Amino acid sequence: MRAGFHSTLLPVVVALLSTSAWAEGANLMALREQTHERLKEGHQRIGYRATYDALADLNEDPDNAANVVLFYTGRSQPKERRVNEDSQNGWNREHIWPRSHGTRQSPMKSDLHNLKPADSTVNSRRGNLDFDVGGDPEGEAPDTFFDFNSFEPRDDVKGDVARALFYVDLRYEGTDGEPDLVLVEGSTGFGTAAGDLCTTLDWHLSDPVTEEERVRNGMIERLQGNRNLFVDEPDLALQIFGVSCGHDVTVPIMGDDVDEPAVIDEQPGLRLATWNIANFWHVDGEHLRPRRDGRPGLIRVASDYQAILDVIGALDADIIGLQEIASPEAARRLFPETEWDLVFSRRFSDDLAADPDRLGSSQTRDIYTALVVRRTVAKVEGTERLELDILHEDGLPAREGIAALIDVDGFRFWAVSLHMKSGCFIDNDLTRRDDCRTLAKQIPILEGWVDEKSAAGWPVALLGDFNRRLDRGHDTVREDLDDLDPVDLFKIPHRQELMCSTFSKQPRTSIDYIIVNQALWAFTHVSAIPNLDIANPMISDHCPVFIDVRLPD
Repeated sequence: MRAGFHSTLLPVVVALLSTSAWAEGANLMALREQTHERLKEGHQRIGYRATYDALADLNEDPDNAANVVLFYTGRSQPKERRVNEDSQNGWNREHIWPRSHGTRQSPMKSDLHNLKPADSTVNSRRGNLDFDVGGDPEGEAPDTFFDFNSFEPRDDVKGDVARALFYVDLRYEGTDGEPDLVLVEGSTGFGTAAGDLCTTLDWHLSDPVTEEERVRNGMIERLQGNRNLFVDEPDLALQIFGVSCGHDVTVPIMGDDVDEPAVIDEQPGLRLATWNIANFWHVDGEHLRPRRDGRPGLIRVASDYQAILDVIGALDADIIGLQEIASPEAARRLFPETEWDLVFSRRFSDDLAADPDRLGSSQTRDIYTALVVRRTVAKVEGTERLELDILHEDGLPAREGIAALIDVDGFRFWAVSLHMKSGCFIDNDLTRRDDCRTLAKQIPILEGWVDEKSAAGWPVALLGDFNRRLDRGHDTVREDLDDLDPVDLFKIPHRQELMCSTFSKQPRTSIDYIIVNQALWAFTHVSAIPNLDIANPMISDHCPVFIDVRLPD
């Protein structure tokens, strides 16, 4: 749409459709495509820094030009009280479609149709939760509720939320190198989807467009050149999303070429996972190595090994980064050669060459990283070692990383199994203790490898036990890894506590993550709960974490 040309003036041809389901589907697809093109036309990208001033003007308090009206609370707040930390009583920028769901880059990040000024604390509590009904009172925003996977704003802004989500869904359809952002039913967790579709459609119908929204829509058009059509044409939402939510809807015919049903090829996919199986040794009734206090380590029996195999079956992953595996023979007890290719840490062979008898004693056995790749799905084309096995100050080495170049039907990417130095879980001063100093030496090596592959255009997935709570607001390790140079990185889980019953009866912040670069994130889907709970204490004190990758055509 050309800047200054209001969408309400565009004619829409409406006629009754054929009763066949394929014709209905074909016209719905055509309507989506036309709406996408109309939303995209005239859109001028603006800088992210400029959005603060834009939001202050777009949401200016009509009774006090020095103030901005905050979205969730409705509070009038001085414009100058912009903050970056949720501990301060000020305002910042809320992304209705969360950044961790695919809007971290331009132009999505600075799209004013998706941005609202919000109280920083309420914004933090909302985080990347999907929109839905129910939960406990938020506390600061009136008539606002939230729980572990949903956020319900006050009634006065529910329609605004819905129309922002509808806009993002249709504006970003995977064209021009942009992500395909999809509004779906249910909770999503992470990936490029957001929810809940049918709840927000109900909100759109129960909280109609206001004159204030129409004015704001026009102001945004003057700033970035496009309008939110769901504000201009409210019926469009029901036409596009109504069928999915059980509404009896007649979809407008968007063209005459409806003689053949549209054929949509379902893209193949694969699951990537990481799992620290905790001192895994393959001999029944024998521990791998003693505990730090000298007592025997974890001793498993036949039923425990079967329970581990049951978890692997439930995980149903195609590529798994493994940590704390004692040997290739141990890995083969779980992942037989007939079904899995095994890439084992090269340090194992170095250690065995130095001491051929090291596996015979629990005093000399050690733990290593490995990758397993399902043979019927993917092929290993090459391997590299990441020399993360820095020597501690006591002379013992940390674990080496192992990387494999994977080919899946022509789609090639790097997968890495990592087990970073333990003992420096939250300390931001990496100079004070041996554990942190060792970790500080590992990070530049890992960052350099990721940057090199990313700069060359390779998709990359880091599968690992990072031994670090990377979700904290200011974490030096995460910030060093994810410095946006040359690309942004995305981690799963993201600000989400995981339940692993054998370790704790309460949800805990993870230290196990999958981190992918932009080249792989474009194809990544993350479950609402990206981990498997484990109740058997003889299995592991770590949860398996997984993502799904939808392969490109």
